[in-house]
Amino acid sequence: MVWGCMESATKLGLGSSFHFQHDNDPKHTAENVKLWLLYNVLNQQYTPPQSPDLNSIEHLWDLLESKIRQHNISSKDMLKSVLKDEWENISTEETIKLVNSKPKRLQEVLERRWLSNQLLNSSLSFLNIFL
Repeated sequence: MVWGCMESATKLGLGSSFHFQHDNDPKHTAENVKLWLLYNVLNQQYTPPQSPDLNSIEHLWDLLESKIRQHNISSKDMLKSVLKDEWENISTEETIKLVNSKPKRLQEVLERRWLSNQLLNSSLSFLNIFL
């Protein structure tokens, strides 16, 4: 998967200016992957595991899935073919749009976190009345 991302970065004309993001999932922390990234990726960005809102690739998978679901898949070979075709048909514009949506998604995560903390603090204050 990592190697496919590098190919996509080249296809988008990003050169070495892109940031490779991964979420510390075990498959991203295998020694061979760490070494490959160390020697091949200048900028790495780490996000917490299980943080799909911040990971653009998760939104790309959603886009790919929605495109695949438009087909009436009847065999494993057909699924492979449709996956390959739909992956290749994802436009540069769609990819850039997903990447550019990250600041908005980050803001939403921060707002939810703030709201969650506010609710937690309110609940604790309420409980303290009874303690």
